[in-house]
Amino acid sequence: MKKLLILGLTLLAACIANASIPTLTGPTGGFELPTANVLASGVTVSVDQNTSNNVNTIYPSVNVLVGLGSGLEVGAGYAQQWAYDYYNQNWNRANLWDVNAKWQLPLGEKDFKVAVGATYGQLLQQYPDDDPYFGHAYNVYVAATAPIAGCKCTGNIGYGKNVEEWYSYDKMGESGFNGGVAVEKMLGDDTAVGAELICGDKTGAFGDVAAWTTHGNLYLTQKIGKDVTARAGIGGLGQMTELFLGAAFTFGK
Repeated sequence: MKKLLILGLTLLAACIANASIPTLTGPTGGFELPTANVLASGVTVSVDQNTSNNVNTIYPSVNVLVGLGSGLEVGAGYAQQWAYDYYNQNWNRANLWDVNAKWQLPLGEKDFKVAVGATYGQLLQQYPDDDPYFGHAYNVYVAATAPIAGCKCTGNIGYGKNVEEWYSYDKMGESGFNGGVAVEKMLGDDTAVGAELICGDKTGAFGDVAAWTTHGNLYLTQKIGKDVTARAGIGGLGQMTELFLGAAFTFGK
């Protein structure tokens, strides 16, 4: 079943690409860390699927971004996550949704960009033989992006809280600072490779992304035509390493 899903996402990427695509956590960026770039106009829809051997959490995520002009983007995301409960020998389901917004400050600089953003999400965990659990997550952040040595470099610092997976009760409800740096290099006009280092686990994320503490990410994006971008990434390096595949479609630009 997983192989069929991977094949389907690959075919989707081949049939439908973009310049500013959602991260796994929603706002515009390369993989997980929001950059200071924003979607200038139009609508972008992305679908990502993790394909790891961590059978605890297998979920597709869908993110939608809308560029409103004047440096402002807003978005929303949804995922249905399944986790296996080894103690009770059954699967538990969680419905996850979030909203986000980012504003690029009008500094008048062509290359150096600064943006402020926020995300908020809610989670409903459904248990077969118990009451559901309801939780929330949030993050507010500042990101700066500039070209350095032929690469697009980003620094990001934020304050937020995650809702961890239901077997991580010791971390539920904690708030704290988080941060990260990212470097992206274009290989020609349509291909980009990037690396991210994320510090802290309070990025307002859900699922496996929430469970990662300090970790690294590697990713590759490939534009296909004018409106489609395919993405492959290895996330959670140093933690729960997972392979993600996805595609983003932009229209109305």
